[in-house]
Amino acid sequence: AGVMNGNKSFVFSEDDLSLDQYADNFYLQTKQRAEAELISAGEKSELNYKIFRVGNLMHNSQSGKFQENIGDNAFYTVVNSYLNLGMIPNVDFEISDFCFVDYTSRGILTLFSTEELNREIFHLVNPNRFSLIEFGKLLKNAGYSVKGIDLADYLDEIYRIYNEDENNRDISNLFLHSAIFKENYFFPGLQYISERTNKILEKENFSWPLLDSDHIKKMVELCR
Repeated sequence: AGVMNGNKSFVFSEDDLSLDQYADNFYLQTKQRAEAELISAGEKSELNYKIFRVGNLMHNSQSGKFQENIGDNAFYTVVNSYLNLGMIPNVDFEISDFCFVDYTSRGILTLFSTEELNREIFHLVNPNRFSLIEFGKLLKNAGYSVKGIDLADYLDEIYRIYNEDENNRDISNLFLHSAIFKENYFFPGLQYISERTNKILEKENFSWPLLDSDHIKKMVELCR
């Protein structure tokens, strides 16, 4: 995790530990430090280890259960703002991968129990990603009133609402959490891939689900 120095774009695979990326918060820094310490310990001893890098964790795909403090989850907060404002930007930008916790935990257990896989790094990331345009269509198909509008018009409307009410919670949440308001939005930065992990999981009859209307409804129930 992180952003590349100089706004460079690199592919980050299971074989990579560091590509000169920097983390802008302490949480990410601790994860990078933990990986480095574990690998270093393995090089100095016969320690076996497995490192699991997980994507954007989502609710249980069947029960809909998720973290109790859902209001602190950035993605769900952004979705809730889209719903409250009734609009979403029509941009061909891939949003966070949907790693449902039940699938992610099953994937981890599958890899963990495979004895011949030691001293390995795995990326547990759902490869079935969606653009904001596609996500907006899924919201509509699930029965929610959200209008997709061009990015320029969307930004104009966001700033119009903000100028009328600087304390609007939905606007504040979008400024804080939405990727299109980040300074590195137009620079892809670090692009992670999980092809090797997915091939191993496929051999174990594991596959990630596609996001559908039922998943969307469970997500919105959490947001509201």
